Amino acid sequence: MSSVEEIKVQVHEKLVETGEYDSLQAQLRLKLVESGWFDNVNRLALDKLSTEENPQFDLIAQSLEDQALSLVPDSVKIEMLQKIRKFLDNWTADNSN
Repeated sequence: MSSVEEIKVQVHEKLVETGEYDSLQAQLRLKLVESGWFDNVNRLALDKLSTEENPQFDLIAQSLEDQALSLVPDSVKIEMLQKIRKFLDNWTADNSN
């Protein structure tokens, strides 16, 4: 495992351990609903389902993933990254003392 991957694992573990992961996840879900992202992705999925003869969830999800990610508003991405940065700043400050 590379050092970047190790850091990602450590950050994820700390987010989960502190309960911050669940909090961030709930905030993200709310922002995505408020922005209309869920409705947009739902429409895409329904359109895809209507064209498939034998729809399979995994294949539809995989085919829509890149498009769904690109539809996340920049403001939501920025806000969530700021929250993660703040968490990391606090965590590293606590660990340096």
